[in-house]
Amino acid sequence: MEDELQLELIEECNVLHRELNDLMTNDFDRVLVETTEILK
Repeated sequence: MEDELQLELIEECNVLHRELNDLMTNDFDRVLVETTEILK
């Protein structure tokens, strides 16, 4: 039982980590685009 719970937690963390990475990447891209627009 404990092992299953731990595996679930690890999976949850991995999903959150991927989502956070996606968010940060998208945010970075957006900032880059906005900065480029401003500098034009």
